[in-house]
Amino acid sequence: MILNGARRSIVDEPLVYQRNYQVEWVAPRVNLRELALLRFIQGKTERELAQYFGRSKTAIHELLARMLKNDFRHANLNEAEKRHIFKSPNNKYSQLAILVIRKVAFYEKVSGKNPIEDFILTLPKTDQARFADVFDGIEKHGLSCPRVQFRQLRGKLWEIKFNAASGGYRIAYVMIESDTMVWLHAFKKKTQKTPASDLELAEKRMREVLGL
Repeated sequence: MILNGARRSIVDEPLVYQRNYQVEWVAPRVNLRELALLRFIQGKTERELAQYFGRSKTAIHELLARMLKNDFRHANLNEAEKRHIFKSPNNKYSQLAILVIRKVAFYEKVSGKNPIEDFILTLPKTDQARFADVFDGIEKHGLSCPRVQFRQLRGKLWEIKFNAASGGYRIAYVMIESDTMVWLHAFKKKTQKTPASDLELAEKRMREVLGL
């Protein structure tokens, strides 16, 4: 074929249709019964469970919190398994039959001084705001409060762990009257393990609160 004096060849090219497919990996559903037995009877940590189920540690923590809040309703546990869980030494959440926290209170000395409040007021404003967020979050969401971890220290003494702008903080607490959380002692995290002096002070205040 000649166009404007130049020879050009026309080659019939096959039509090519291209369709793009987007493949999205969807994590398998977590078997809640298996999760409950592994956590509360075998004593697997949240990190181990996250690896086992292929989920994030945060996702596992939230599943456990919801399970406790719903009294294992969706875990398909039989009564024997429930009794076993609540009696198990690995069940660090046994005290969490108190699932709904209606009030957070501060420990007060006989003199009326409030060491928790005094400690918070010494902190930078951003950290004070974080304490307020934790306080409000626990009263609203209970033990499902986001970006907060709960850990048993000794017996009825428990600990709240969270991060603020200037670093990590710990609050030792005890539950009273079924749905009231009393903050006993607050301090800034400097070591991985709770210092003995902080632990002893928290236990002393706990005994006062419980009348022991």
